[in-house]
Amino acid sequence: MSRKRRKNRAGNTIIYRTTKYVVIYIRVSTEEQAKDAYGPESQEIKCRELCAQRGWIVVEVFKDLGYSGWKNVKRPGFRAMNEYIRTNKNVNLVFFDYSRIYRRMSPAIEFFEKIDSWGVYSVSACHPNIDCLTAAGHAARRAELNKAEDFSDSLSETQKHRMKAALFSGRWITLAPPGFTNIRAKKGGPNIVPVEPEISFIRKSFLEFRTGAYTRTELFREMTKRGMRRKNGKEYNVDQFVNILRNIAYIKQVPSEEYGPQPGLHQRIVSDEVYRDVQFILDGKKSVTAPYVKNRPSVPLRGFLLCNQCETRLTGGASKGNHGKTYYNYYYCYFCHSVSVRADKADAQFVELLRQLPSGEAVSSKFQGILKDEWEKKVGDEPNIEGRLSRGLSKLLQDMKDLVMAHVRGDPAVEPYFDELKKELEGKISNIQAQISETQETKAKFSEVLDFSRFISVNLANAWEVAEIKETPRVQNTLFPGGFRYDQEKGILNPGNDSVFCQLQIFLLGNMGLVRPEGFEPPAY
Repeated sequence: MSRKRRKNRAGNTIIYRTTKYVVIYIRVSTEEQAKDAYGPESQEIKCRELCAQRGWIVVEVFKDLGYSGWKNVKRPGFRAMNEYIRTNKNVNLVFFDYSRIYRRMSPAIEFFEKIDSWGVYSVSACHPNIDCLTAAGHAARRAELNKAEDFSDSLSETQKHRMKAALFSGRWITLAPPGFTNIRAKKGGPNIVPVEPEISFIRKSFLEFRTGAYTRTELFREMTKRGMRRKNGKEYNVDQFVNILRNIAYIKQVPSEEYGPQPGLHQRIVSDEVYRDVQFILDGKKSVTAPYVKNRPSVPLRGFLLCNQCETRLTGGASKGNHGKTYYNYYYCYFCHSVSVRADKADAQFVELLRQLPSGEAVSSKFQGILKDEWEKKVGDEPNIEGRLSRGLSKLLQDMKDLVMAHVRGDPAVEPYFDELKKELEGKISNIQAQISETQETKAKFSEVLDFSRFISVNLANAWEVAEIKETPRVQNTLFPGGFRYDQEKGILNPGNDSVFCQLQIFLLGNMGLVRPEGFEPPAY
């Protein structure tokens, strides 16, 4: 290269480098292009042909494979090339096409003006006649950069229409969600399919979380322990696990912020009812039915005992003994630290309390009869609640169908208010579905109380000691719905007078003042 000078727009004189050494820069936008045999390789061949024609020597090749030239992303190859030509004063730049530098005109102009100020001579292998040393060359360069931006805008618009069409046809338009993998779709078929064993873990997560037996953190730990992993073999974190439980992909829906969820072509993993119940639990609209103690047989009263000072529920776990070799299970208050007691000691006190309750077939039979009488008094002569709600749901679903058909016909009385009416109906449908679910669960809860009442025909203390960890909370929470206060000096304190335990004691002493146990009331509508 001959040594040449020119002035930039600021009026400063630029002295371009006199050298036969050059670096080459190559970029492809997508991973698919990066794997194409005629992608980066053809760019490099074209650049090397130009260098050979002009007698230049290639000292380095910088590549960005799978990086966009439109988005403001950090391209490692581009940054390395930029730093190399800045620090090495004896090289110039060759690249395949102006669109390989940037797809947007403003950052591209900024880049070229910057390397011009360094004295770097730059040339495109596709446009070797554009000479950056001349004013005409600068004008031609801006024209090519403008074409690159226009092409990108046009491509983006075309891609947007294609993605919209794919969305409304039911195809997944991004990377497959956990448990699925992308495939080349056949005509009218899905473009994602479930993969094992990941999808089985996800299905199991929905079903087990729906029971209310786990908190989200508990279930995450349990599924991780069982072997649930991401596609790359790494473990999920809690937030990623909750996002899976929130993902509508598993009810055969495709999400879209602009157009709303659309029916998908891919395989359904869980039912709408299961998904809805899981969302209610995550949103706090439906309580977790089993306490946190479920997974820890060594501390069955964790989350049931309360600190007598601050009323915080006691947590529990294993701690090392004084010699640091043996682990002992403790209940303790993490908030005020007023309570710290060996688990076996507190458990023994609870068993002793249960032993105060006599047993017998007559007691069990009478207790069941009183529970049924109280329940019938509460319900009264109301019509079948579930049937009434089901009829209301059918009517709302028919209203939704009529509204959609009116929208399809372009009914002028509906069109201006369609979105508002649709949203209102969806809210009513969701609410009544929740009421039906709650009614069914209330019946199930009362059935559980009746089942539990049969425990009275045996020794409750023995039943609690030999029961599985899934059964012990039923004894605890039914007899003592408010939990137990625990004092560091006095141990387990007397339960409140409103507890079912105390009512049973009164009944067994000949007093018939049994009240309805809290937590098992039929819902009011």
